Amino acid sequence: MAHSCRQSELKPNIIACELYGRADAATAQQLKQELHDLFIQNKPRLVVSVRNLEVMSAACIGVLVDFHRQALAKKGGVRMVGVNPNVKRVLDLVELSEVWGSYASEEEAIKTFK
Repeated sequence: MAHSCRQSELKPNIIACELYGRADAATAQQLKQELHDLFIQNKPRLVVSVRNLEVMSAACIGVLVDFHRQALAKKGGVRMVGVNPNVKRVLDLVELSEVWGSYASEEEAIKTFK
């Protein structure tokens, strides 16, 4: 899996992360560490672009679920941007589509954080 995470240019307390290629178990640990490092900097809000993601493994979903659970305690959470049909099928199977939502743009997703 290739990914990049950064502070959102639109709002400084939000992490914008893009997942692309194959989100597999081999690199889920790297994503987990990167999100943990950002979380402890008091950035509990995550907007994940999956527009160019081909496959999302259970390990990657687990990383995002863990982040979401911890973030809720700090009035944060996870939002998904550009959910393609492959990713939507996986999220529907594990009943996360409605929890994380699906937004057309980073801006739209950011607006849902209160």
